[in-house]
Amino acid sequence: MQKQYLIKKLKRFIIIRPFTKLRGKIYSFHPPLNLAILAAFIEKEGFETRIFDYESEYYDKNILLNRIKSYSPVAVGLTAYTNTINNAHVIAGDIKRDFPELPLILGGPHSTAIPCETLEEFPFFDIVVIGEGEATLLCLLNSFLDNTPIQNVKGIAYRKNGGIILGHARELISDLDTIPFPKREMLITSNSDRHFSRGILMGNKYIASMYTSRGCAFNCIFCAVKSSYSGDLKRVRFRSVENVNEEIALCAKKYDYRHICFQDDSFTLNKSRFFPIADKLKELHLTWNCDVRANTIDRDTLLYMKKCGCVKVSIGVESGSQKILDLIKKKITVAQVKNAFRLCHEVGIKIKEGTFIIGSHPDETIEDIEKSMALIREIKPDFVSLAIGVPYPGTELRRIMQERNLIESNEWQRYSLSDIPVWHTEYFSAEQLLKLQKKLVRYVYLTPQYFLKSINNPKLLLHLVRAGFQFFFLRPKA
Repeated sequence: MQKQYLIKKLKRFIIIRPFTKLRGKIYSFHPPLNLAILAAFIEKEGFETRIFDYESEYYDKNILLNRIKSYSPVAVGLTAYTNTINNAHVIAGDIKRDFPELPLILGGPHSTAIPCETLEEFPFFDIVVIGEGEATLLCLLNSFLDNTPIQNVKGIAYRKNGGIILGHARELISDLDTIPFPKREMLITSNSDRHFSRGILMGNKYIASMYTSRGCAFNCIFCAVKSSYSGDLKRVRFRSVENVNEEIALCAKKYDYRHICFQDDSFTLNKSRFFPIADKLKELHLTWNCDVRANTIDRDTLLYMKKCGCVKVSIGVESGSQKILDLIKKKITVAQVKNAFRLCHEVGIKIKEGTFIIGSHPDETIEDIEKSMALIREIKPDFVSLAIGVPYPGTELRRIMQERNLIESNEWQRYSLSDIPVWHTEYFSAEQLLKLQKKLVRYVYLTPQYFLKSINNPKLLLHLVRAGFQFFFLRPKA
């Protein structure tokens, strides 16, 4: 007989991150900082929260249902990327079968990009939060407590009378300093054998992730960031220097973090705030890493970064072909990429990473791939990320590929690094994309030169062996 528990309307909320397809066997790990920020925001308004991170702990349906029964939340929220939306729905179904009246709220970039379609495809979700979740979630929870209609809540899509309603958009939070610091004590940090960022292997309990801004000023066709927020998509909102430095000090003094992994799309975009933040990192003797654009760094900036504890920069390259860079609207040149890496080598940045994408535009040819290989050989990065371009919902890349009939299915769990793509390009099949990716990985990492460079760091070498085993043997064969 199906159990149906009644839930008291207590001022409590549960947030869930679903498991990945490989159940923890992934190359890197970030605690769900976005969920810790949500928890802090609603706890400021008097709610209790719990985070269940099934990317960190094994998912057991019965344990979760018992947790819900004993905690009696007013609602349960789930977050999902495109490749985990199916897993989130599995969890939602487990909950809904035992707690049919409990509202299940979904957030994340996938459902933000296609909210109504998500509710149509996945019947166990009741409500989708579109874009920035803090204020919307708080309004929803208060509506549940007060028994007021949710149609007055901006920033959602929801079910009503057998149909789906798309509500009014919610404006972005203009002052990011009003958002409290994340409740880091709620994050599980036991996955110390998985890196936050390639080359940063000091153990997760010593590393903190941090955002100092939201949004992106650029318009790359493959990027899902712009579909994750409503409002002005090219607007970047910055936290104040004082607010960022206060959180940095809290990380160092309260939580004993020794390294900060900045998650901003381009940490050096705004130089007027970058330098005083770097000064604070130096004052507290912290090391740190960040992502930068090739056209936002110069020698003086890199020298200052190194002086203030920066041990790694990651530069989004994507392709060694100027034709492809132009097609994907990257707004950089190959010459700028070469100059950026030359400067990183000259000033002595310890770890230089270049991120590349295979199939970032469907017109990419083997000649373009060869130009990427030649560029990698010339810029000599310490690490290279070699991803296959994914046509995520809400991106221009997806629109282009749909118009050309290049997408074969919406098997969302395969929109990731862990499976053969369910799309192809004008010149490469799905299997060829996967083979090209593996070829470039071997080209970069399986060389005597790279082995000799890594052998002096046994911990790094062990990590590379593990990651290589997962990459080549735990993924399906093309």
